[in-house]
Amino acid sequence: MLFSIVLNRITEQLQQGAHSFARAIVCSLALALALVLALALAPSSSTAVAAETKPQLNAKGRYGQSLSVDRGNIGPDGKITVSGKGFDTTVGLYLSLCKEPPKGRQPTPCGGGMDSTAATGSAIWIANNAPAYAANLIRPFGEGGTFRFELEFQPTFGGVDCRKEKCAITIRADHLRSGDRSHDILIPVTFGQTPAGSQAGSKKRDQQNKKPQKNKGANKSK
Repeated sequence: MLFSIVLNRITEQLQQGAHSFARAIVCSLALALALVLALALAPSSSTAVAAETKPQLNAKGRYGQSLSVDRGNIGPDGKITVSGKGFDTTVGLYLSLCKEPPKGRQPTPCGGGMDSTAATGSAIWIANNAPAYAANLIRPFGEGGTFRFELEFQPTFGGVDCRKEKCAITIRADHLRSGDRSHDILIPVTFGQTPAGSQAGSKKRDQQNKKPQKNKGANKSK
């Protein structure tokens, strides 16, 4: 197609006279170069789609179990809904917000830590066969190893600030199997991220509020 355009352009110029042959070649080459550059610089739709990064909202475990969250960025209210399915109901689990660990390492520290008493409210203990002392502390699995909890997390715990460090919603074996990493599942989350424009607007408003106010009611000296 590009060759046809160039050829037609040369033909048009030649019809005006042989003396303009050189001008025809120059014009045609310029036109061809402009078309090539336009095609090269045109954004590809596939490139634009690839540039978009979506938060991870689910993850699979070693045994086919699945953990899901309803959002990747936790807002100022700290609320997030976490659900799971296909879990082994004979294995007690902790569900919590933790600092993201190196691969293969135990998630720690976590909100609530290894909370075998559920006293902090920062971790959920999910189990169907917990010790007798924990009868009133656990949350049982649903049918088919399922669960769903609407939770509220704070971004800071145990010296960790999830607004500055990498954190994740995690599932891990409870303190009865604390060394078992085969049940670990992590979904990275962030806290309270806002668009840069909103932050700039907020700073500008703060600066305006800090400006001293003139006393309009002051008496003028005579």
